[in-house]
Amino acid sequence: MGASLGELATRFGCELHGEPDARVERVATLGNAVRGCLSFFANPAYRELLRHTQASVVVLQAADVADCPRSSPRDSTPSPGRMPPFLAPLKTRRSASG
Repeated sequence: MGASLGELATRFGCELHGEPDARVERVATLGNAVRGCLSFFANPAYRELLRHTQASVVVLQAADVADCPRSSPRDSTPSPGRMPPFLAPLKTRRSASG
C-alpha cells in the first residue's frame, strides 16, 4: 500500500526535501533500511548509521541534514555521497494535555 512523501509531509507537518510523489512502503531502522523504507534520526548516538543509511527517506531535524548521505534529484536510492529525501518537522508537537 505505502504512502507518498507528500502525503506524509502534509499529515505530519513536515518540510519535505525530495519528490512529493516518491513512495515508501515500510518503516525500518537506519541500519536495516533499504530502498522503499522510511527511517528516522533522533539520537546523536546513531549519527554514523545516518551517514550510511540506504533508506529512501529519513525524518530528521534540519540541523542534521549535513550528516545525511547525498543523492541526485534523479535517483532516490541513497548511497555513500548521496542524500535521500528527508522530512524535517516544522514544529514540536504538543501532547493533548498541554
